[in-house]
This record gives sequence, C-alpha cells and structure tokens, in this order.
Amino acid sequence: MKKNAGIVLAMILYAFLAVGIVFVIYIGGTYPVGADAMSHVYKGNVLYHNISQGNWYPLYDNLWYNGVQMLGTTSGVFFGVLSIPSRWK
Repeated sequence: MKKNAGIVLAMILYAFLAVGIVFVIYIGGTYPVGADAMSHVYKGNVLYHNISQGNWYPLYDNLWYNGVQMLGTTSGVFFGVLSIPSRWK
C-alpha cells in the first residue's frame, strides 16, 4: 500500500513539475526549438547500422561534417539508447 501511495505521489509531483515547466516557458516567451534534433537522430541511425555490422563505437562517418569524429564530444550511451527503436521497424 505504501509503495502504491509513493508511486501516485511521484506521478502527481511529476505532473506539477511538467505544468510548472510549461508555465515558465509560456511566461518567458521562449521555446526550446531543438534545432539539432535531426543530428541526434542521424547519430543514432549511424550507430545502429554500425552496431549491426559489429562496430560498437564508430569513430568517423564520411557524411558527418566531412569526416569529423561523431561521438568525440558526447557519450555514446544516449545514441545507443536512441538506436534501439530502429530495431522495431
């Protein structure tokens, strides 16, 4: 019973937090546009195809800024998680 009450309390807390974030964005007039969203999708797609070929950490892709290292400044864990839905096609 206590576990269920904790889960319900957490859900209510998250709902208030989400409403608060929306309110702050609405008041401030700015909106997170996600201009680099497709770059994250591209990295996840490239990582998925490389993992399916046995390469678990691809360093370079010739289509990514003329061969600049793709995952050099970011963790590959996020893009690994991002590549999981590609298996569900």
